Order: sequence, then C-alpha cells, then structure tokens
Amino acid sequence: ELADELNMHKEYADAILKIGNIYTLLGDFSKNSELLFQALGIYEKLNDKEFIAYALSSIAASYYEQNNLDKALEYELKSLPLSQEINDLDGISRSLSNLGVMYGDLKDYEKQKLYYREAIRIGHQIGIDLGLAVTYLNYGEVNSNLDKLDTSFYYYNKALLIFKEFNNVRLIADVHLLSSQNYLKMKKTEQGLTHAQIALQLGIENDLLKTIHRSYKVLHELYSSMGDMDSAYKYSLLQYQIKDSLDLESTLVKLSQTEMKYEFEKVLQENKNKQKLKEYKYIIFSIASISVFILLVSEPDFWDAGGFYNALSIPTSDVSGTVALGTAAGLAVGAAAAGLNHQKKAEAVKNHGTVTIDDLEKTS
Repeated sequence: ELADELNMHKEYADAILKIGNIYTLLGDFSKNSELLFQALGIYEKLNDKEFIAYALSSIAASYYEQNNLDKALEYELKSLPLSQEINDLDGISRSLSNLGVMYGDLKDYEKQKLYYREAIRIGHQIGIDLGLAVTYLNYGEVNSNLDKLDTSFYYYNKALLIFKEFNNVRLIADVHLLSSQNYLKMKKTEQGLTHAQIALQLGIENDLLKTIHRSYKVLHELYSSMGDMDSAYKYSLLQYQIKDSLDLESTLVKLSQTEMKYEFEKVLQENKNKQKLKEYKYIIFSIASISVFILLVSEPDFWDAGGFYNALSIPTSDVSGTVALGTAAGLAVGAAAAGLNHQKKAEAVKNHGTVTIDDLEKTS
C-alpha cells in the first residue's frame, strides 16, 4: 500500500510538472511557478534525484523566459550535480547545454566554451543526433566570438553534416549564415557572399522568414564592408520590408498561443472532477496531445525536426519516454525524443565521472 501511495504521488508530481512546463511555453508565469515548485517538493520527499534535477531545470527555464538570468543560473547549477551524481547523461547534457546558453547571454564566452565542450563529450557518449549537432553549432559560435575561427569552422562543418543527414533546412541555413559572418571577420567577402546567398535561397524556398531577415542583414554588412553602398542599401531596405511580415507572424503566434492556452485549460477543467491521484494518467495523455499543438504554433521557424538552435531545454517526461521541450528568446520551441538505449546508457555511464567548472577550467 505504501508503494502504491508513493507511486500515486509520483504520478501527481509528473502531471503537475508537465502542466507547469506547458504554462512556461505559453508564457503564463503566474500559473507555472506554483506548479513547478510543488512538483519539486514532492520529488524531494520521494528522494527522486532524477526528477528533482528535472524540476530544477524546469524552474531555471521559467526564470530564463522571464529574463531573470541570475535565478536561472542558480537553479540550473543545482540541477547539474544531481544529474552527475546518478549518472543521468540526458540530464547532464541538458544542464551543460543550458548553462552554455546562459553564460553566452552574459558574454562570458570562456565559461560558455567550457560547458559546451563538456556537453559535446557527453553527447558523443549518448550518440549522434540533432541535439549534439546543435551543440556543435553553438560551440562553433562561441569560438567565433573568441576569434578562434579555424576551430569555429571545424565545428560548423561537423554540425552541417548532421543537419544535412536530418534534412534540417532551418539549421543548415544557420550554419551558412554563421560561416558567412566568420568570412566577414576574415575580410574574405566573396566567400561570405556565397554562404549568405545559399542561406537566403534556403530561406526563400522554405518560407523561413527569420532566415530571410538574417540573410538580408548579413548581406547588408558584407556589401557595406566592400564599399558597394548601392547593394548594401538594397539589402537594408529588404531587411526592413520583411520586418513587417515578421511582426505579423509574431502577432499570429501570440494569438495561437492564446488559443492553445484556452484549449489546454478546457481539458484541465473537464478533468476537474477527476481528482484521485491515480486518474492523473488520463490528464497526462491529454497534456501530451495538447503539447504537440502548442509546439507547432509557438515558433514555426524553430520547429524543425526537433532542432532548436542556441535554445534552452525544458525537461519533461512523456508516458512512453522523455521529451525535451526547447525554449529560447521569444518562445522559440523545438522538441526531440530521447531514444537512448539502456545498454548504451549503461556503457556510457562507466566512462563518465562528475565534473565541476573548476575541473573544466583545468583542462581549458
């Protein structure tokens, strides 16, 4: 009976963690905070370290979305050592990548580099996937910020190979734009123009408005550096013209999120009378189905076969496995199923020890 009771508490915590994360995705921070901290409290009573770490990361992501970077760092730094303690490679990878994003926002590129590099090491143990490729891309960008352009190109190319394998057009274009900016730094404008034009073409062919907007911006910078002010002016005009379309898209996204919030709360209301803990499985299935729609409307340019560039990862668990819900500025959302084979995970765990920022700095 005690085991059944504990299991019901676990199901309840899992359900409200999902609900809290969905409210984070919907930008309703008045409702998500109580739920996330309530879930955390239950996991702590159950001494479930894996889900304590998940809840802490979820709270960190909530603070991040509210632009409270200090609190986001505080909770993600609490999550990481718990995942390390139980050798949860998915959790470790999530926290390391998230910390890389946060330190990048602080422009602490050296520390960002250390966290991304360790995330890459863990990613190699888990296996090749889009998440690892995104970390390659982020690591390439931080090296670019540190003017280590050879290293930057190396990781951009590694990311590009995987993005092409997954046919992720959005992120393929990102690689070309970032490569173009590297060439601009090197004053190799012809190579820069080639990459920027490739990105622009991919954006046009696939209706990726943000990719098109960024391509115009980079092309303006390239032509300005060449002294071709007519071409620079042309792309500057195009950049501002497409901004109207981006503003309209942003408005439509907000309307869709409001609609999804209404549908989501309607499901919760329908289940209001189902308050027995054992019946939360029904709510979990309802949440899982709604989550898909929320993800699809949140940010079309970022919804690309699970890819999310430079994004924060919110952990949550599906009925059949783990799903990482990515968020970044403006609620850029992506999703990736974690299909880690248990045997592979066990083998990887044998080779993994805990790591602190001090350990990382010793090897930099």
